[in-house]
Order: sequence, then structure tokens, then C-alpha cells
Amino acid sequence: MTMKIKTFIGIDPGGTGAVAVIFPDGTYQIWDNDPHPNVQADRWRDVMARLLEREDDSWPARAAIEDVHSMPGQGVSSTFKFGYAVGGLAHLLAWSAIPTIKVSPQKWKKAICGVHKGMDPKQVSLDMARGLFPDAELHLKKHNGRADALLIAEWLRRQER
Repeated sequence: MTMKIKTFIGIDPGGTGAVAVIFPDGTYQIWDNDPHPNVQADRWRDVMARLLEREDDSWPARAAIEDVHSMPGQGVSSTFKFGYAVGGLAHLLAWSAIPTIKVSPQKWKKAICGVHKGMDPKQVSLDMARGLFPDAELHLKKHNGRADALLIAEWLRRQER
């Protein structure tokens, strides 16, 4: 007997990224990433506490984390911080016993946003997320990490259909 996934977690692991959770009733919450591991751990505890306190039988949950890598030309220090943050998120997911998959940006963006050649991909994500989640705090260009996290969670939700 397979269990139907009810709660979907999308993670954009970058420094300006976020964690987004879509609950069974369609509501959602977003937490911005923080480069400091203790702050990020506190935020993850908040995510888990919110999942556990809900009375709508939100479990089981499943997560998708964007499969990203360091970029050529990045400095050693920024690459280390990026890897540290991604590793920390992966550790928190493993600790939480939430089944997690990695998804490339190309795969989820093509499925959710389509192909928009010549357009700013961050703006495309923001526009799509604003349309799907009109009440989300996505008012500024810098909220593209929030938009990506929501869209990754939505991509995962659609995969389960």
C-alpha cells in the first residue's frame, strides 16, 4: 500500500534562497535561507514544528532540493559557504527523515514555467510564482529565491499527481 504524499517542501539552497512548504489544504509558508548554520537550523526547527503542530494530517511529507553546483569564477570563500549551506540543508532533511530528491533547475523550470528564451529566468520565476501564489510575499526582485522554493514545491506536488 503506497501512502499519498500530502505536504510538499521545495528548497532553493542558495544564499538568497528559501524553504517553502505547501500543505494539503493549499496553504503555504516560506522561510528565507540564512548563511549562518545556527540560524538556518533554528529556521528548520520552525519548519518541522509547524509541520508537526498542524491538525490536518499533513504527513507524510516529501522534499525536493534544487540540484545546484558552484559556478566557474566563484571565489574559494563563496564556494565554500555555498557548499556548507547546501550540505547543512541536506543534513537537516536527512535528520528530519523526510524523503528528498534533487531536481535540476532546468527540469523543474521547464515543467512549471515553460521555455522563455531571451527572458530573465529570475523574472520568469517571480512572475509564475506571483500568478500561482498571489498572496505570497514576492514583491521584490530579491524574492526570486522564495519564488523558486515555492515553484520547486509546486513541481513536486504535480509529480505526485
